[in-house]
Amino acid sequence: MTTPVDILGGSKLTPVDRAFLNRIGQIAELHLHDPDFTIAEFCRMAGYSRSQMYRKIGRLTGLSASRFIRSLRPRRAVQMLKEEPLCIGQRAEKTGQKSVLFWALF
Repeated sequence: MTTPVDILGGSKLTPVDRAFLNRIGQIAELHLHDPDFTIAEFCRMAGYSRSQMYRKIGRLTGLSASRFIRSLRPRRAVQMLKEEPLCIGQRAEKTGQKSVLFWALF
């Protein structure tokens, strides 16, 4: 499975930064199916305040925390298209897309 570090081209990251991105990526991945997963929950699970999370993710990726999570959803969707024989509704559910129209992009 592709990690957030792979997705973001983390060749210039320190080992600590790579570990951080992989950890928060795993948290986000576990909740991609939940369209109501909030940034507050994400920060709490990662053990960071909202401002710390936004600063750290912003510094490493150039994205806000919410954009970071949203950027993982379509990447996971593409990966699922390649690897898992599921119908569109199941894919939408697994990636937290409220509408199957999202899949028209693929």
